[in-house]
Amino acid sequence: YFAEHVAGVIFVSEGARKSWSPLVKRSITQRIIYNGVGQEYKPAAEKKPHKTINLVYIGRLVKRKGIHYLLEAMTYLVQKYPNVRLSVVGDGPEMEKSVAYVKEHKLGRYVSFKGEVRGEQKIKYLQEADIFCASYTHEAFALTILEGMACGLPIVGFWDKGIDHALTGYPQKNKVLINDRDGKKLAEVLEIAMKDESLRKMLADWCLNQSHKFTWQKVVDQTEDFY
Repeated sequence: YFAEHVAGVIFVSEGARKSWSPLVKRSITQRIIYNGVGQEYKPAAEKKPHKTINLVYIGRLVKRKGIHYLLEAMTYLVQKYPNVRLSVVGDGPEMEKSVAYVKEHKLGRYVSFKGEVRGEQKIKYLQEADIFCASYTHEAFALTILEGMACGLPIVGFWDKGIDHALTGYPQKNKVLINDRDGKKLAEVLEIAMKDESLRKMLADWCLNQSHKFTWQKVVDQTEDFY
């Protein structure tokens, strides 16, 4: 029924195409057009030196975003790195369970829940962070990862088909992005990035340059051309 009423379909990623293409007849025109990131997302003009290692998670607090893996990872990290801090930016059905987990494992001084944040405040959290925690386990298109890249953050976490388009050619990929959905192994790759400032700098520079390929103007031009 759906296919009979559609002349063309735009997918936001190859992963989304694979998931949804069974609804579309092969004769229908199809195209992948990635999302973009706004120019307001950029590195801080000046980053003040700090003794803490600031991690940031941005996204809905739902199971497929993997917040439970990230909080489990924190239980391992704080044992070796009392200077680590995690800002959880987002809200959702997993909030109550996440807050309870933090309380149960005495992570209150290390993990702060910021709730749903938009605009300049969201950008500020990205600009103040040292590492973007990509604990997502099933994404169509991880727009928040692009936002983190545009703010000059290294991306560390789980490899997922929904981030492949943004991180194609990511250097040292095997060191900082893993296939296993496991809190302890997530802690291990986060630790690699936390310990190696030069690695973080190299990844951050690459991410910033890569993010310039994903502008909304390109999305507009491609979408207009498609129509």
